[in-house]
Amino acid sequence: MFSDESTFWLVRDDSKFVRRHSNVSPYDPRYTVKIVKQLDSVMSIHEAEYFMHDLALAYMSKAVKEFMGIYFDASYFSSIAASMPKRIRSLLKYKGNMSKY
Repeated sequence: MFSDESTFWLVRDDSKFVRRHSNVSPYDPRYTVKIVKQLDSVMSIHEAEYFMHDLALAYMSKAVKEFMGIYFDASYFSSIAASMPKRIRSLLKYKGNMSKY
């Protein structure tokens, strides 16, 4: 996990209704709205789920090493890495437009 402190919007003030045929993909660029969204606070969502660490020596205390060893299961990260080819194929298929991933 990383953070570049960019701003993203997750809510909009207005809504748009789009009618499309049932045999058309919901991710077709003709039927999606191009927007970047933002949360009020990112930390409130992930504070209990994720522990961000930049591996700086100042933070490599014994307690941090134990915490990372207990709460991070390597199989979780392996499954994410294994799913990357499928995710990349999906993004290429939709040419960078909205997709499941």
